[in-house]
Amino acid sequence: MEKAREIHAKAIVINALESSHAERGEFNEKYASTLKDAGVTVSNVTVPYPIEVFLRDAINSVALWYSTLNKIGQDKCVLATSADDIRKAKRDGKVAIIFGTQNVKHIEDDTQMLGVFHKLGVRICQLTYQTRNSVGNGCGERADSGLSMFGVRVVEELNRIGSVISLSHVGPKTSMDAIETSKDPVIFSHSNAHALCDNIRNISDEHIKATAEKGGVIGINILNQCLNTKKATDAVGLEDYLNHIDYIVKLVGVKHVGLGLDFRDYLFSKEEVERFKRLYPELVPKGLKEGVHGSKSWNPWFDSMLKTPVITEGLVSRGYSDSDIVKILGGNFLGLFERVWKD
Repeated sequence: MEKAREIHAKAIVINALESSHAERGEFNEKYASTLKDAGVTVSNVTVPYPIEVFLRDAINSVALWYSTLNKIGQDKCVLATSADDIRKAKRDGKVAIIFGTQNVKHIEDDTQMLGVFHKLGVRICQLTYQTRNSVGNGCGERADSGLSMFGVRVVEELNRIGSVISLSHVGPKTSMDAIETSKDPVIFSHSNAHALCDNIRNISDEHIKATAEKGGVIGINILNQCLNTKKATDAVGLEDYLNHIDYIVKLVGVKHVGLGLDFRDYLFSKEEVERFKRLYPELVPKGLKEGVHGSKSWNPWFDSMLKTPVITEGLVSRGYSDSDIVKILGGNFLGLFERVWKD
């Protein structure tokens, strides 16, 4: 589809959650080239891996990511800490990387460490990862007591330093408290509509509306279990993904939806499979085992980032205007980053 190709090529395409990790070596020059070929301008990568992580792990992860970027080369892949960095990467034909976290356990209950990691380039901070921490509850807990007093201080500090708050994997009450406490708009970097798919990772209409009222953006992920639980795994596909975009657009408007693909381009180790089953059984898809590729377990219909342009084709087919497609592909996230980020 020529029109879709033209829109995709011109757009700043932002993936608000990228799951290929430097620790594994999968994020390399070849993968950066894949992202460029897919038309992806920006990927938010997780530093560090969110499970059972502490301060030293986080420092090591950031250091490894800097080493990875150096190996790939500044002529191909750059770190973005401002909206201008993203625009420049697009102009120069480079892939931009955002450092983000999916937990705050790594600050070890010291809000000053948020500023330290900000100085190291981290620009997105997710409050919890599925389970409870000192900030609040994850969406996988039995109960949700909301944002703690320490959590309030974390939100306030993230506002002060200019870091975007993400609420994916965060419990419903904790999420709503964070939205209400934050002076800045927040994001759900990789969450879908609960009304379309009954999964604890998905968010309610109330949360979608509250996020939009604050000026926030919701990134739609490609995980089968978050798209349509009523279908067999191999039956879930692009139409289900587009349905979640349509739903949020109809509920709160096109300015509040984006891409948060959560694509996994790697093989799972035995240790990871055991850890997922022990800590996060609600996240484990059917067929997850050692040596299985992430896309085959979580999202068989989207088996490569090279499939990204099909989303643009789908949006064109559903009658979205060129300008609205550009917003969904990355314009909405870019505007939010420009509003929130500080040097």
